[in-house]
Amino acid sequence: MTFSQADPDIFGNLKCNKETPIEATEGDEEDKEEEIYLEHAPTAAQKLSTRQYATIIKDFITVKKVADATDVLQTRMLKQDRVKPENFIYNLIIGECGRLGYTKKAFQLYNQV
Repeated sequence: MTFSQADPDIFGNLKCNKETPIEATEGDEEDKEEEIYLEHAPTAAQKLSTRQYATIIKDFITVKKVADATDVLQTRMLKQDRVKPENFIYNLIIGECGRLGYTKKAFQLYNQV
């Protein structure tokens, strides 16, 4: 693309100049993560159903391991498997966070819903 220095009303033209090729811009960190995920995307057989995730989270909640339950939600479901959690799963974790006094975490999860 060339720019005209002589006429201020002409911004440029669409003719490519062979001397200065247009270079592809590097992606940001999220683009790189997306490419890595697409290269190693889990198959449908590897992903768990939302019911299976809920069972895992309930098991952690019954032994008062809220950190592990939120880790399942935030790491495994959202980042690794990219499964959209149902409101029921958020309700499980938010309720337990409230019962144990983790109000900041409860409000943080509420805002994610």
